[in-house]
Amino acid sequence: MSISDGSLGSKPQLRAENESEPTDFQIGEFRAETANSMKDVDLDGSVPALTTPLDANKNAFSYVEGSIVRPVVSNTSVSSETSGASFKSRFSWLQSDATNAFKKTPSPPASDVSGSPEQPFQQLCGLVKKSRSGEQIADFEEKILALQSKLTQRTEKDSPAAKCVDWNNWVEVFINDDGAPSTETLSQLINECNDVIPSPLRAVCWELFLNVQKNELLTLYITLALQRNSLDVELRRTIRSQPFRSPVELLRQGNASRLRVSNDSLLSVLHAFTLFDTTVEYAFDKLLWITTAFLCYLPEANSFRALVCLLRKNVMSELFTVDTTSIQSTLFMQVMQGLEDACPELAIILSRLCVTSLEKHFDCYCSCFSAILSVTDSLRLFDLLCIHGLPFFVRLTIAVLIKNAERILQVKTIEQFKKFMNSDIYGVYRTSSPTRYSFYGRSPVSIDEWIQDALALQIEPFNPERRNIIYDTLRAKREQLEKTIATLRTEIDKFTTDTTEAAVSTKQLQGEHDSLASQLEEKEMEHTSMDEETAALQTELDELKAKFEERPAELRRKYAEELEIMKGRNEKFSEQNDLLKEQIDYLTSELDKTQAAHNELKERYDSITKKWEDLSKMFGNEARTSQ
Repeated sequence: MSISDGSLGSKPQLRAENESEPTDFQIGEFRAETANSMKDVDLDGSVPALTTPLDANKNAFSYVEGSIVRPVVSNTSVSSETSGASFKSRFSWLQSDATNAFKKTPSPPASDVSGSPEQPFQQLCGLVKKSRSGEQIADFEEKILALQSKLTQRTEKDSPAAKCVDWNNWVEVFINDDGAPSTETLSQLINECNDVIPSPLRAVCWELFLNVQKNELLTLYITLALQRNSLDVELRRTIRSQPFRSPVELLRQGNASRLRVSNDSLLSVLHAFTLFDTTVEYAFDKLLWITTAFLCYLPEANSFRALVCLLRKNVMSELFTVDTTSIQSTLFMQVMQGLEDACPELAIILSRLCVTSLEKHFDCYCSCFSAILSVTDSLRLFDLLCIHGLPFFVRLTIAVLIKNAERILQVKTIEQFKKFMNSDIYGVYRTSSPTRYSFYGRSPVSIDEWIQDALALQIEPFNPERRNIIYDTLRAKREQLEKTIATLRTEIDKFTTDTTEAAVSTKQLQGEHDSLASQLEEKEMEHTSMDEETAALQTELDELKAKFEERPAELRRKYAEELEIMKGRNEKFSEQNDLLKEQIDYLTSELDKTQAAHNELKERYDSITKKWEDLSKMFGNEARTSQ
């Protein structure tokens, strides 16, 4: 059975045609075995089973029937030629100069195939070196300007670096430091480019920040690429299931500044990586975006090495596993510590709401927020991820929460907070006017403002000891509070005894008070009834006085109202009479017109009748004459 898939191109066949699919029991044995065997794998690839030179026994690879782990050395070369021939065909270049097949920089785009095989930036550095060494190079200034123009053209148009990058500064740094400048110097140059790495320099900068060239994973990648991986079927399925215009598919398309990523390259890197680290269970869909980002600028082997180095930075690998409970708890602690430094009121409200995780937001870290950002902006965040690691993304989270502080402070329950997190929490960073093809009509996120807010936060680095100190302080305060509560309880018991004694004496006084109160209540009721009768009589007297004073005025008002009514009726009748008179005049005029028309018609009738009689007589005479 073959595991090659037409949709992913022609891939090597790792199983013989008569070989059955691995069972769950075999997969469990494989993971248990590899979990122990790969624990001691270091960046130098020092595991004995993986450091055997490939050329030592090239034809000795064969697969045991039913095996899903890795190739084993066999004394017969027949089985190796039948079961692994198609797989070795893809890596046929290993037989000659394998290490030269993986360069430090990706292959040039199709538009530059006819040019020099070197990258434009490397050509620029070499040309500047030669111009300073005193060699006679004709028109070297024009060539330098041409190379700088080519680099600018390869820089993504939407990137801030396309407007402010100074290639002379970059060349100076790389020449002075022999092509490997320090991370501090690179950070300063990147800061001058609005915190973004120019597209043509992403490959070398990523490798320098991640120390990719300081390990020897290249040979290990070649070894792992030749091994068998039972997860290839699932990897293919994950790659193939990416929907149209998903973040991964948009990134894979490539453009003038980055290479197009094929399914084969993506599968090869993940194939090797899942064999390299078998201690945890990775979620393949989370690995797709960052692996694709590396392959856009690096060849397969360097992408594998960069992926390993990146995931080992700040224990980032836990973020890409199936179970992310531990890393999300750590990230949330970092967010809470940052909020305590930058905005204590938010930390208090989140603690009061018993918020323990920002799971949906943390999941966006795996793809550099590509679900809400354009490819250019996501790659910009990926640059900062390679430079600063996860602490920078923690800063982004803190910046978003502080920007939404007004809404969060109005939250009263954990359900309301979850509803808030499911809403568009990045809307505070969206620009005022939407652009074409924006996500569901939403305006794009202002990535510059977001990054500046994150970098401007005055927070201390995450320190677990600080959390322990705070916990110990709170525990000491709690113990002191418990002692105070115990003292107060003793005083309350004493006060309760005194209160009981006072209650007995109060009961006696209460009896006397009740008798006096009943007598007083009777007198008050009598006084109240007399007051009510007096008030009723006074009210009746006031009403009679008012009626007596208002009667003449009421009669005059009544007569005036009747007079007004009569006047209104007279006016109404006058209007109706005028209207009737107008109607009569109109009807009279119409009658005269009708009478005149009738007379005219009568005259015409008489005239026509006379003509008819004349014609009848004339035709009658002609008839008689003809007879």
